[in-house]
Amino acid sequence: MLWSMETAPDAPELFLADVSLLPSLNRHGCSLSTVRGVLAERGEGRPVRFQVISNDGGSLLKHCDALPDYLMWSWLPIFSARAVDQLSGIEPEDSWWPCDIEGSEGEYFLHVPEQGVSSLDVEGSRFKTFLPLKSPIPFGLELLSLTLGTTLPPLFRIATPGHPQVMAEVICTGEFKYRWEQAQLGGATFRAFVAA
Repeated sequence: MLWSMETAPDAPELFLADVSLLPSLNRHGCSLSTVRGVLAERGEGRPVRFQVISNDGGSLLKHCDALPDYLMWSWLPIFSARAVDQLSGIEPEDSWWPCDIEGSEGEYFLHVPEQGVSSLDVEGSRFKTFLPLKSPIPFGLELLSLTLGTTLPPLFRIATPGHPQVMAEVICTGEFKYRWEQAQLGGATFRAFVAA
């Protein structure tokens, strides 16, 4: 079974304190290669910085005690070092990019794999809507169907057919979910996709 990995309802919201990603994301959308390019261009020792937004949304926190192991900024998932350690060996090392969360003493990593899985069966899947472009982009995955014979990594994104982008959902296998739960990692909820 495949699962959509989502942030827990009480997960804090993040603000991108370092605006270097914004122009590229606005121009290229949910593009893994664009994000990887911006991160590589920054080089080691210059991780992207985030700030935590207060629960009331009115300010940015200067200090935050305990953050969960899973956070999201826009469509990019962020994992704690504890989560990355527990999941080592099932996810390629070059998928993890260090980032800073101001006011937190923990280490965090953006998960940006090289590419999305290109096996979406659009006809067999169900979406909330399609973005009305020249080549429509499916949005809001409700039912997932993949072409037969696809070998899946434990944690992945779905490539958008006909576009250099990925869908917003973070998808994981049962193995990944099992390891997450066994390690008692927090901050994520899992929504099952019913097989088409």
